[in-house]
Amino acid sequence: MKHLKHLFTALLLLCTTVVTAHDFEVGGIYYKIIDETNKTVAVTYQGASPDSYFGEYTGEISIPETVVYDGEIFRVVSIGEGAFFACSVLRIVIPNSVTNIEYGAFFNCQRLGSVTIPNGVTSIGNSAFKGCTSLKEVCFEDGDSILSLGVNSYNKDGLGGGLFENCPLEVLHLGRDLSYYIEKSCGYSPFYNRSRLKTVIIGNGVTRIGEYAFVGCSGLESIAISSSVIDIGYYAFLGCNELDSVTIPSSVKRIEYGAFLDCSKLKSITIPS
Repeated sequence: MKHLKHLFTALLLLCTTVVTAHDFEVGGIYYKIIDETNKTVAVTYQGASPDSYFGEYTGEISIPETVVYDGEIFRVVSIGEGAFFACSVLRIVIPNSVTNIEYGAFFNCQRLGSVTIPNGVTSIGNSAFKGCTSLKEVCFEDGDSILSLGVNSYNKDGLGGGLFENCPLEVLHLGRDLSYYIEKSCGYSPFYNRSRLKTVIIGNGVTRIGEYAFVGCSGLESIAISSSVIDIGYYAFLGCNELDSVTIPSSVKRIEYGAFLDCSKLKSITIPS
């Protein structure tokens, strides 16, 4: 009977313990240890799930490259799944140490107006910025590594969710080559049908504008292509109805089929010698 009493007490304590997603907190930011040996962590939320403590981050958030916990230095390499779910974040500074932004990391951050993705990031998960209804400007810093992006929409198999769904993107600086699904069921590219997108700047880290990259961006008025670009892919600017002029830099060796198909206002194309 005495042993049963002790077991019951232990179970009661276990049931009343609050399960948390984080291992520690420094400077108001919560972290989850990814690798104890290599001393790496991910930014996360406080509670057991994103919707249990949603909205806990507010204002301007500056994530450090390293944090000290229990006398050890940990490197911040990831922004975890749902880390900033429904938070009132006005500005976020992401360090170059971060390599991965996971699924739904900034889901429904409705006050976030702009974001810069450092060139250390190699992958961004599905729905990472879905529901960021104030997000008008995105900058992918120039860099050499390929950046893998989540899909634009769900497909018939339920794969993913819109990376920038419900985001009123107007200005995009694209400084790196991208990897993404080009299937119709996935919405062609993460920028498919972004009808409010007006300005696209292709930076010095881009060698190829991919297939279907800006298909259906019906409000696109200006595209600046850097001299690092060699190839413009199939249907890259299909249906960009407001685009009236474009300059193709002399570095471009190939413009693939349908790259400017149905650009109904395109009046001027400049191709240097």
